[in-house]
Amino acid sequence: RRMLDFGVKREIFLDFSVGSKIAFYGLAAISICLFIFGIIQRVKKYRFGKGTKGISNIAVRFKDFLSLSLTNKTIIRDDLYSGISHLLIFWGFIILFAGTAIIFLNFDLLSLLNRAWNFWHGSFYLWFSLLLDLFGFAFVVGLLLMVLRRAFLRPPCLDYRRVDTSPGTYSRRSYILGDWLFLGILLLIGVSGFFLEGLRIAMTRPPYSSWSFVGDSLAKIIIKMMGGKAPGITFYKLIWWLHSLMSLAFIAYIPYSKAIHILTDPANFLLKEEVAGGVPPFAEDEVDLDKLGYMEPKDFTWRELLSLDACTKCGRCHISCPAVISGSPLSPRDVILDLRDFINVKAKAFLLWDCQITSNEGEKLVGEVIKEETLWSCTTCLSCTEHCPVFVQHLPLLIKMRRHLIEGGFIDEGIQDALINISEYGNSFGEPNGNRGKWTSELNFKIKDARKEPVDVLWFVGDFASFDSRAMEATKAFAKLLAFLEVDFGILYDGERNSGNDVRRIGEEGLFEELVEHNSKELEKCKFNRIVTTDPHSLNALKVDYPDLNCPILHYTEFLDEIIWKWVNRLKEKLSYKVTYHDPCYLGRYNGIYEPPRRILKLLGVEFTEMPRSRRDSLCCGAGGGRVWMMEEGYGEERLSNIRVKEARETGADCLVVSCPKCLVMLEDAVKTMGLGRELVVKDIGELLMEALQIDHP
Repeated sequence: RRMLDFGVKREIFLDFSVGSKIAFYGLAAISICLFIFGIIQRVKKYRFGKGTKGISNIAVRFKDFLSLSLTNKTIIRDDLYSGISHLLIFWGFIILFAGTAIIFLNFDLLSLLNRAWNFWHGSFYLWFSLLLDLFGFAFVVGLLLMVLRRAFLRPPCLDYRRVDTSPGTYSRRSYILGDWLFLGILLLIGVSGFFLEGLRIAMTRPPYSSWSFVGDSLAKIIIKMMGGKAPGITFYKLIWWLHSLMSLAFIAYIPYSKAIHILTDPANFLLKEEVAGGVPPFAEDEVDLDKLGYMEPKDFTWRELLSLDACTKCGRCHISCPAVISGSPLSPRDVILDLRDFINVKAKAFLLWDCQITSNEGEKLVGEVIKEETLWSCTTCLSCTEHCPVFVQHLPLLIKMRRHLIEGGFIDEGIQDALINISEYGNSFGEPNGNRGKWTSELNFKIKDARKEPVDVLWFVGDFASFDSRAMEATKAFAKLLAFLEVDFGILYDGERNSGNDVRRIGEEGLFEELVEHNSKELEKCKFNRIVTTDPHSLNALKVDYPDLNCPILHYTEFLDEIIWKWVNRLKEKLSYKVTYHDPCYLGRYNGIYEPPRRILKLLGVEFTEMPRSRRDSLCCGAGGGRVWMMEEGYGEERLSNIRVKEARETGADCLVVSCPKCLVMLEDAVKTMGLGRELVVKDIGELLMEALQIDHP
């Protein structure tokens, strides 16, 4: 039985001469050396980047990494077809690599030390063969599905055409060839491996060949095609060398190609910097320089250089970006690729000739490589980062380059005016800040001044909710709701300033710090249990950018969702609206608040229909990132607010519900501009709730 057990195996070098074996191991050594050299060069490039703070939560990161990578969840959630295809390739590659490692361990290590340690035979070999055939087949099927997708289905995310440059002024041929080369090499390795297995089985005809079910099936086809004869050893050796050379070439090719994502993607996830609210920290070393923001390659951190290499050009950020959707000159994918190409060119001089990495000569990073209009097209909606399956963080890079534009005065006139107003008056409208609480005079009750008497809820109102005429209607509605619901609340009146959320994301860090300092001092004067705000932008700033606020900070939909259930019996009637709901970027993607508004709408009895782009896929209204202040309508073909209103109208809804003052203003303006006032009304969710409770409208 032991002899029979040892007979169940196969030869690795079937009828190969010593010279052939030496040649193979020599080529393998060259391949590994090229691989190691390429990895060393990349590590050197990363080490040129600036240092960052240490890595925290390693155990949690590793656990999350295993959960996401082993299931390919981040790919499947946005594209089931490519997600399943990639999952087949991923697991096929892992098992085939593990199988190769086992053969190396058995034949090139253990057998050389002691032949008795040979374990690659008998039952182990049979199950090994079955497993590798199964996952090898999955590997090939996954690759064929990807070939079909790229060659025939051609989804928009794979379209490399630029939105910021006219055709003929650039070439993406190298990207396309690189993609096909990557797929082609892997497919050739997989197919040639099975063909090689089929030839071997056809030549040796082992009685246990059915365990290698793919190879066994191919062997039967080969024998039938050859009239029952076995193939010759010469042809077998030819295919063996083809398969081996392609495999060794792939190993050497990894550090210099798209295949590097096999290593950089896990590294990027495990080592990525936690960027709160999408905004990078303002490092002290930047303050000491004569410049702010990013101007040249040496400004990047090593983690950012790594993240640029993690990009696989999948295009998910591209097709989900509102700037791309509206035709503006920004594609987050192109920004990452342009930065990577620019830095790689500079890095070659440093790595090969020990020259300084600088952009003093040649193209400038900001203004030429990445154009000003590209940076100002960003609405900071965070959709790019949310949809990136490998966690590339686009927004921090855009903001850091914006800082350079702010420092140099290269900004839109509208943004400049808004920043001046905020600096002088504390609000972007240029209104005397004493008028911030003027809207309260139209109420038939007095709202407490939280600076003068303690309150349970401190309402941080925000700029638009305090000064814009349409947003003020929703503000007064919420005030009446709070009074009706017997909430003990107050506001800061003229003590409040702009929260600084959009100021920081524009890149004006100095003014942002002033606003934080002022608002923090005002809040310190107050006694309260929690903060509630109707503005998602202010919510994000208070939760992320005000580190000393040790209290619950809620969006008003969260707060209403928490307390309205006590008043369900006071709802006078179910509303007859057919509604759809717009998820604000800073409420949804930034803070993960999706359910409270929907639970409130369900409570009101309205007929609710989701837009195709909802929740984490919600389309930005176009106001974020300072865009609401810009003099230009935008660089795009169509306003985002108009596109969003069209999407709402296509659901058949007669009411578009919002929970953000900026969204309210932008979308209602779009409804008027498009002449849809009789077909679609835009309402704040608080206004709907007030209708249901039959409270007098402000």
